[in-house]
Amino acid sequence: MGMSLDLRQLRHFVEVARHRNYAQAAQSLGLSQPTLTRSVQALERQLGTRLLDRGRRGAEPTAVGRLLLGRARELLHEARETEREISLLLGLDTGFLSIGTGAYPAEISVGTAVARLVQRHPGLTVDVAIDDWSQLIEQVVDGTIDLAVAELAGAEDDERLSVQPLPQHHGWFFCRAGHPLASAASPTFDDIKRFPLASTSIPPRLQQLVSSGGGDSPAGLGRTRVDTFGLMCRVVRETDAIGMAIHPMLADDLAARRFVMLPIDLPWLVTRYGIIQPARHTPSPSAVAFIDLLREIEAGIEIAAGDTL
Repeated sequence: MGMSLDLRQLRHFVEVARHRNYAQAAQSLGLSQPTLTRSVQALERQLGTRLLDRGRRGAEPTAVGRLLLGRARELLHEARETEREISLLLGLDTGFLSIGTGAYPAEISVGTAVARLVQRHPGLTVDVAIDDWSQLIEQVVDGTIDLAVAELAGAEDDERLSVQPLPQHHGWFFCRAGHPLASAASPTFDDIKRFPLASTSIPPRLQQLVSSGGGDSPAGLGRTRVDTFGLMCRVVRETDAIGMAIHPMLADDLAARRFVMLPIDLPWLVTRYGIIQPARHTPSPSAVAFIDLLREIEAGIEIAAGDTL
C-alpha cells in the first residue's frame, strides 16, 4: 500500500529537526506551536513510527527520522526548483516568491519592498520569514527560500552563493524618553556601558568588538537577545535597556518623543547586509522585480537626510 507524503508536513518536520526545538521552529514558520506539533504528529501517524525524540539537546530525529530528513530535504528542494521554473514561465502574473530576511533589513526596507511588489502584482504569493543571518544562508543554499536579505558575514566567500551588497547605514544607540540618559547633555560611551543592551543577533564583525574590551568596543554591556526589531523596541520602551537602530527605523517614535537617539557617534556601528541568492541560478521575474524595488528603497534611504541625528 502506497502513501502520499504532504510537503507541508515534511517542511514542518525539517524545521523542527533543524532547530531541535518546537517553539523556535514554529516561530520560524509563522505557526503556533500547537499547530506545528499536530502537523508533525500527523506525519508520524501516517508513517506509523516516531520521527523525533525529546532529549537533552532538544528534539532529536530517530533512526527513521534521520532517513526521512535527508529524503525530505531533497523533495523540498525539488519542489522549490519546480516552483521557480514555473514562476520563470508564468512571469509576474502569478507564482511564488520566498524571501528570508534579518530583523534590521526587514524593518528598514524589505517590508516596504514586499508591500510595493504585491500592490503592483496582486497575483503573486509571497512568503517572508525573519531568521538569524547564519540560518538564512543555509536556507538559500538548500533551496528552502529563493533569496535572503541579510548580514553578509559568512556569505561573501561562499562559492555556492551570489551576493549583492546594499548601502551601509549608520547606527545609533537609543533609549526610552524617561531613561536616565535621555536628558544627558553629552552622554559618553562609558555611560552607555552602565545599562543593558537589547539587540537582535550580532554578527561576528560586531561580536568581536562587543567582547574585545578595547577602544570603542561595547565591552561590559549586559544583553537581551530578541528575534525582531519590534520586540527589541518593546524591551527598550519598558526598561532601562539601550537599543540600536538607524534613524528612519524610529522616525515615528522619535517624532512622538517615545524614544531618544543618543548622540554617540561610533564609526563601526553600521549595517552591512545585502541580497543573497544561489550562485548560477536564474532568478524568477518576481525575484528580479523585488530586488529592483528593494534597491530603489535603499537608494531613497541614502538620499534622505534622516540617517543622521
